[in-house]
Amino acid sequence: MTKLATCSACRGFLPHAAERCPHCEASVVPARSTLVKVGIGALAVAGGTIAVITLAACYGPAFRECRPGQQPSSDHCFVEKYTPQPMKDGGL
Repeated sequence: MTKLATCSACRGFLPHAAERCPHCEASVVPARSTLVKVGIGALAVAGGTIAVITLAACYGPAFRECRPGQQPSSDHCFVEKYTPQPMKDGGL
């Protein structure tokens, strides 16, 4: 059940999406101010950033083959390429 909005000037009930009070013609202040909308947007961006950082921490950077002269390291590259081996039973 929704709560009815009231006019800040005369405390009369306001119709949904009214721009002016039908009782006293006072301008109606929107339910959500700009500051609240900015705050919600900032929280959404922060949540997205946290999700990206978490995924990067869990899965890490993609491994790639070492460049000539580069030392192998578990953080940056690998030495041998994976080559599929045929199965003993001849299956796929």
